[in-house]
Amino acid sequence: MNETAPVSKIYDEEISKAQFSPELLASVPLIHEIESGLNYPRRKLTPILPTSAVFDIPDSYHTTASGEKFLFCDTFIGRKKRMLLFGSPKQLELLFDSSIVLMDGTFSSTPPYFDQTFTLHCLKFDCSFPCILGLLSDRKKSTYQCLFRELKSVAATMNRVFKPERIITDFESGLMPAISVEFPGAVHNGCYFHYNQSIYRRIQSLGLATAYSSDDEVRSCCRKLMSLAMMPLQEVETSFYNLRTETNSRVKQELRQLFLYFDQYWMTEVPLEIRFNRRIQRAHANIWSFITCLVGEERQFQHTHIRITTGAQRRPKSNAADGIQKRINVLNKQYNQQKIDAEQLLESLSMLVGKK
Repeated sequence: MNETAPVSKIYDEEISKAQFSPELLASVPLIHEIESGLNYPRRKLTPILPTSAVFDIPDSYHTTASGEKFLFCDTFIGRKKRMLLFGSPKQLELLFDSSIVLMDGTFSSTPPYFDQTFTLHCLKFDCSFPCILGLLSDRKKSTYQCLFRELKSVAATMNRVFKPERIITDFESGLMPAISVEFPGAVHNGCYFHYNQSIYRRIQSLGLATAYSSDDEVRSCCRKLMSLAMMPLQEVETSFYNLRTETNSRVKQELRQLFLYFDQYWMTEVPLEIRFNRRIQRAHANIWSFITCLVGEERQFQHTHIRITTGAQRRPKSNAADGIQKRINVLNKQYNQQKIDAEQLLESLSMLVGKK
């Protein structure tokens, strides 16, 4: 009864695994005949669902599957603005000892009365490990600063310093300035996946998705914009200017708003060193099933970490991804050897990125 899957799903799985004979199966009650009875003990074990961000979390939701402390921060950082941070001692230790930290926020899986699920990963042995899983109430700079200061404080209690040398994130407008203030010495890189995703979403919001799919010239120009992030830093502004001025008038007019967005946001608001650096590359019904899922994630972390640190091979890159990376490396080498110029490099890179 500690499972969080719907009772009907558990019923179907157990009936399937049991492999009853037709005679015995005929005597097994149907789910609608016994569901209320099966749900009763679950309701007695599961806390009442919250009706706001102000609720008590039972002790049974504070620990990992092995009984270690897991919910290490539960605080209000404003009126009805609650922050919950989960991480086992091993996860925290790994994070604070790492020089490279990846951060990301997701929204669809977040329980009611919270705005986002925010995660921090570290890199070890070329493998990404989830270390902190947090629930935040908004995406403001001040909230991210509270998060980082809490982590610094926890690190100090463990005789460690939370001071990553490189931080990789998406382009969240509240997150970037918070990182600049709290980690001024860190190199802050944007994630190429999120960069591409942001541009394609803008293409869609501007009503250009059909043109992108059906017009080769429009698609080529859009993919060159996406490829600017992989250009040598010193070539980015010139390449953008050349692309904007040399595109034929029909395409330029059709993409006028996209060029304007790219110029005003990516070329102006987002710092150049964040935009263009090489990157490392279940909806939950309620807070209780969400925390139970996090406990499962921590258990998987422990298993993966033990296997990797005892010599197991990390999951290999897909052949397609590995092939694309090798082609990008070849193009960069050709550019550095002056076998191709910046315009040719951008043209070639554009054929490797974006939606086809």
